[in-house]
Amino acid sequence: MAGGAVSETGPRLESSVLLRVAALYKHAVELVFVLAPLALVLYLRAFQSSDLEFHDHLFHEVAIGVSIILSLFAAWVAFRCFRASGEPSLRYVTLAFASFALVYAPHGVLTRMDDHNMWFFLLYGPASRVVMTAFLLEALLRHGDMAEPPAARTDPASWSGWLMAVVVVDVVVAVLANLPVAGDPRIRLTLEGLSILFALGGVAVIIGRRLRSGLMQGYRMALLAFATSSFAFLLSAPWTHLWWLAHAIFAGGFFVLSHGMVRALLTTRSIAGIHSEEEIVVRLATAEATANASKAAAIRLRNLLDSSPIGVLVTAPDGTILFCNRRHAEILGVPSEEVLGRDANSFHADPALRGRYVGEALASGQMVIGEIECIPAAGERRWYMVTWTPLEFEGRQALVAWGVDVTDRRRADEALLQAKHAADIANRAKSEFLAAISHELRTPLNAINGFAESMREELFGPLDNERYREYSGYILDAGRHLTALINDVLDVARVESGRVALRDERVVVADLVRSAQVLVSERARDSQLRIETELMPNLPDLRGDAPRLKQVLLNLLSNAVKFTPSGGRIGVRTRMSAAGEVEILVEDTGIGMSAEEQERVLVAFAQVDSRLERCYQGLGLGLSLARSLMELHGGRLSIDSAPGLGTRVLLTFPPDRSMPPNAAVGG
Repeated sequence: MAGGAVSETGPRLESSVLLRVAALYKHAVELVFVLAPLALVLYLRAFQSSDLEFHDHLFHEVAIGVSIILSLFAAWVAFRCFRASGEPSLRYVTLAFASFALVYAPHGVLTRMDDHNMWFFLLYGPASRVVMTAFLLEALLRHGDMAEPPAARTDPASWSGWLMAVVVVDVVVAVLANLPVAGDPRIRLTLEGLSILFALGGVAVIIGRRLRSGLMQGYRMALLAFATSSFAFLLSAPWTHLWWLAHAIFAGGFFVLSHGMVRALLTTRSIAGIHSEEEIVVRLATAEATANASKAAAIRLRNLLDSSPIGVLVTAPDGTILFCNRRHAEILGVPSEEVLGRDANSFHADPALRGRYVGEALASGQMVIGEIECIPAAGERRWYMVTWTPLEFEGRQALVAWGVDVTDRRRADEALLQAKHAADIANRAKSEFLAAISHELRTPLNAINGFAESMREELFGPLDNERYREYSGYILDAGRHLTALINDVLDVARVESGRVALRDERVVVADLVRSAQVLVSERARDSQLRIETELMPNLPDLRGDAPRLKQVLLNLLSNAVKFTPSGGRIGVRTRMSAAGEVEILVEDTGIGMSAEEQERVLVAFAQVDSRLERCYQGLGLGLSLARSLMELHGGRLSIDSAPGLGTRVLLTFPPDRSMPPNAAVGG
């Protein structure tokens, strides 16, 4: 076990030591590149001959000309990067290269003036380095700031101020060169010192902010080269080898920095977007971890969709299948691996219908739901309820379809419709049968009633026995009762078959109540019942079928008489509702009904007590027929009752059935 521990920690310690050594070596090499030019400057300062010069005006002019061209090119590259990214630091890098070209140009143009006014020739060099390093320092201080808006990046007003300041520097140097103080060593010391200060300040910013990208490493080396160059210019005299070396060191820093700008243009067009090796490694590791997580999430999602009982299909607008879960592959009757790329329209019984649904979803941008019949490659046709939703899939417009099998439900609906149709046929046959048999029964009953009435009234002479007259009265009463029942059956049959046509006329509500009351008053007196009426004055008349409305009210009063014990009370009231509806209320103190019984009595031929030996006779048509006739008038019949507390039946007529006095019936 101990040996295992050594084998685990040994490579780890070795790797850690190796990394530290490699890091030290890296810093040592960078230090060599920084110190080598400085060492060379000190060497030439110490050992070169003071009279050893390279005094060549043409070479100097050509070298300065090339540097100006390269500076302008580097400024243009930095500007293109700035215009693309808007990073404020790139604005100042652009100004650094451009200002160097503007201030350094007189140094080359005035080369041949060194014999007349050496300071007019020399002072433009340190001035150009001061301006350039100042702008480079400002660029580092602005590193990472918020990008400027696109309009401000190319606005001439945002550049002209700085460029005018650079021109002012040119003028100031020209004026200074013609002053007696131009040769004062402190002038050069101040200019070169400022250049060194700005350059080293930039290095400090890079180190302090831990800017470790390859571009920033080159930026740091360029600033150190500029600082070394200014130091070398302080130690040298014009045209000496040290003076030329100072130029070369500055050019080296310039090339390193401009090379970094060109790389930025060719890659990210940004300074902040270029990362160090360590950052790249971290970002690559993060990206790889994200990719692995996304891949795992995609696998989990695929497994989840494949386990769904709902079919999921993603198609292009033209129907090309882009994704299909296992359930939808079963719907199509095609193996999952063979579905992609096929045309979804080929699996539909009505492709045009699918096209309408898809077009509606694409046009509205909202989900569309519809039912459609599918024809699988293998198996029977089935119906599906599909929800189409537009979405973006793998960078292009698509639709996702969620399909649920509704074949069994549709079959059940079809069976229900067929059963309803059969029931309607049976109900119509029943109504026709009732109408026919009622007609057949009523004809002989009319004869029986007529003969019985003739016998009771002794129209053709006296009957010898009083009991014959009594029996004939019984026959007449029974016949009339049977005739009334048959008439009710006929009315129900007419209503159910839709053969009842209302004949609208003016109906005075008070007259309607009185006429119905008269017909039941004798039976009410026989049952020792009291009928009370409360008629609202100035109640509007009704537009309706008077005989049918009288039949409705008579059925309600007849039921009230039938189901109210002796000594009870029956009330009839008329009134107007708040909604302008005429209402007729019939109430009694009878036996009442439960909520379940109230539902039963509104069904034709249904009764509260359906036993053959029930106490109250009748076919159970009164309330059903009354409600049907009220509905034909556009009205309502409602019941409010409770066992032992009596019953309240309310007839409500819509406002359009009300008629002001003297109004025409058709109005």
